[in-house]
Amino acid sequence: QTNEIFILNVSNGYPPYTYNLYNTGTLTTATLPSGLVFHTSTGSITGTPTATQSVTTYDIVVTDSFGTSITNQ
Repeated sequence: QTNEIFILNVSNGYPPYTYNLYNTGTLTTATLPSGLVFHTSTGSITGTPTATQSVTTYDIVVTDSFGTSITNQ
């Protein structure tokens, strides 16, 4: 069973949108704990964690079809 644990809703801008997950304050691609998957087409995180890790904050950058981006933490 796959659990959807995070959903990002986007309004404004021009679809389709692309989503990228970064380590906070950097443009370094983030790695989620084992068992979780970040979906670049929807911005959602799904799965069931199979490993623990310390509390981590991520930046999600959403880019619309015209190349306009916004960051959400």
